[in-house]
Amino acid sequence: MGPRLAAGFGLLLLLIAGILAVVMHGNGRTSAQFGQVVDVNMAKMRLLNSMLNTNNSVLMQRRLMLIKRGADFDEDYAYAQSLFVDYDKAWDEFLKLPRDEVGERMVQDILEKRRIADESTAKLDGFMKTGDFDAAIDVLLNELRPRAVAWNQAIAKLAKRQDELSLQSREAYLEVEARTRELVLAFGALSIVLGALAAYLITRSLTIPLTDAVRVADGIADGRLDNQIDTRGRDEPAVLARSMQRMQQQVQAVIAAQRELAGQHEAGTISYRIDAAAFPGEYGTMAAASNALVASHVETILGALEVLKHYSIGDFSVDMQRLPGEKAAMTATVDGIKGNLSAINGEIRRLADAAAEGDFSQRGDEARFEHDFRAMIGGLNRLMETTNANLGELSALLQAIARGDLTARMEG
Repeated sequence: MGPRLAAGFGLLLLLIAGILAVVMHGNGRTSAQFGQVVDVNMAKMRLLNSMLNTNNSVLMQRRLMLIKRGADFDEDYAYAQSLFVDYDKAWDEFLKLPRDEVGERMVQDILEKRRIADESTAKLDGFMKTGDFDAAIDVLLNELRPRAVAWNQAIAKLAKRQDELSLQSREAYLEVEARTRELVLAFGALSIVLGALAAYLITRSLTIPLTDAVRVADGIADGRLDNQIDTRGRDEPAVLARSMQRMQQQVQAVIAAQRELAGQHEAGTISYRIDAAAFPGEYGTMAAASNALVASHVETILGALEVLKHYSIGDFSVDMQRLPGEKAAMTATVDGIKGNLSAINGEIRRLADAAAEGDFSQRGDEARFEHDFRAMIGGLNRLMETTNANLGELSALLQAIARGDLTARMEG
């Protein structure tokens, strides 16, 4: 059975390992594609859009400053400069992300466009600081605006390319996912087919002998010990069948020994015991337990008989041992016998002592006893009563004679 099970489970494990390899390879590729989309392309698009929004905000702030023509100039200028700081932070974060050769050229184009726009911005800020807002407006409309637009277009162009790269990564992700799913389904179907075939073949080699073993085990559990057991073969089921046959034989031997024990005791041989050493392991323990149980009951009965033997000759100096549990009923019964016999003995002594002193008016307490014990006390009471009456009549007769009256008579 070992090689058969090893081959079957080894095949299943090999197929499972193949499925895991396919899944892990596919997950690795899809994770890489997903990371490219989220951690690179989407991050770049977010940063580029942030820079576009910042540039537009700067232009709007410059227009607002020209409209206000110097009012709150310092605050507005400081706010505009803070927007440039936000842009630089986003740009520095963007430069940390990986990019290809085309992306690098586009980055250089953005830097150049910014440099040109920064020249116009510096000129615009110079005019506004000196209060020449007409010249500043001319710079904004005719010089800075087209350069800023060109700068934003360069950023937007790079953002559009990142969007295209994201779409390409998405398509690659879906392709890898579909291919992985197909391979997993193929390996899964192959595993089901081969696993079912291996299970069928192995099951056929195990079902019949194991079913027979279950039948025998159920028979033994139900108390049937005449089960037919097929012990042919050399594989594990055959070894199991031979072991069950030995078990059935051992149980039969233990039951036969217990029957012999019961028969010997029924015939009066209460000293008979099972040879527990003839049975191995727990079977010997069962036999020893049966011997101990019988010995306990025999010892209890013999103990009670020994006490009753003393009581039968009038020796009430011994008591029955205190037995536990339900055995206490025997102790109580023997104690009851002693109590009743002692009570009767006491009543007899009391009446005898009274009679010895000439007092025949005493009577025994019949209500304390039942059955023949009550009849015994009743007989003594009638004896005392009859004796007392006869003595009275005899006394009256003698008194009459003493007076010289010889006509007196006694009856009875």
